[in-house]
Amino acid sequence: MFKDRLFIGIGGKVLALRILDGQEIWRQRLATLAGGVTSVALIGDRLYATCCGELTCLNPATGHIHWRNTLSGMGTGFISIAGSDASPGAAQAMADTTSAAAMVAIMAATTAST
Repeated sequence: MFKDRLFIGIGGKVLALRILDGQEIWRQRLATLAGGVTSVALIGDRLYATCCGELTCLNPATGHIHWRNTLSGMGTGFISIAGSDASPGAAQAMADTTSAAAMVAIMAATTAST
């Protein structure tokens, strides 16, 4: 579906890049607070992103925000996402995406603290 792009979460923003050449397709600011560890997961035809204790659902084609949930009362820590999709191989793709997002989050947090 979106095999031509890579989704990146960083510093309270989500970006879609073309895999072929790394060119930016779109960029969306997520958080009202500056910065923050940002993770993303593509599940079906929706892109879910987390930052500063908020969960946001985006259109992966355009970056348009469908909805945002502040997860009131849950704090502002890192949010882990898991989901499922009816397509074959989606569970492995989701696991790969989640692992990659966690790795990026760990690297960003480690880099920021040094």
